[in-house]
Amino acid sequence: MAFLGKAGVAALTGGSPKWGRQQLEIGGAHVWVLPNPSGLNRAFPMAALVAAYRELHDEIGQCVTAIHAAFGEREGGCTP
Repeated sequence: MAFLGKAGVAALTGGSPKWGRQQLEIGGAHVWVLPNPSGLNRAFPMAALVAAYRELHDEIGQCVTAIHAAFGEREGGCTP
């Protein structure tokens, strides 16, 4: 589960989250806090936005690969 910006997670936890994957899980899902990619968000240069989203992308890819391996599915797509 990804939150764009820190406010949502801060409201849930009462803390001050850092960017990236959190220790928190909701319903068994890992929680991520990512910078908002809006063009109005000038606090993050493009390279920092790309790095933040790549980290999430890479973890999702690892999870998908593990799921495919566990269920004997072919790589590159889910078996119906």
